[in-house]
Amino acid sequence: QVIEPNICYFLVCGLGGRTGAGLAVNLTKLLIEQKKSFHTGYYTFRFEGKRRFSNALRAFSELESLAGNQLISIQLEEIRTQDMKVNELFKKANQCMVERIQKLMMK
Repeated sequence: QVIEPNICYFLVCGLGGRTGAGLAVNLTKLLIEQKKSFHTGYYTFRFEGKRRFSNALRAFSELESLAGNQLISIQLEEIRTQDMKVNELFKKANQCMVERIQKLMMK
């Protein structure tokens, strides 16, 4: 069995494509079904185009209805600076996600 008892799971992914969005929704459903403690973190951004942003909004809507306040959101536009490269942006986003997870673990 992949999912172990008495563990809080953190699922972190981007929602712009279909792989992370599909995984996030399906794994969140599985965790709910098995009554596991979890938080789902995600990244969204507009700069990849309308289709990917639309995918992200659709996945977010489904995750929000499933997980509610167990969502951890990182809006990349909010942490991006004008001259920041994409790899730097994701590094910063990952640092923000780790900080938020650490705060949750301290509660």
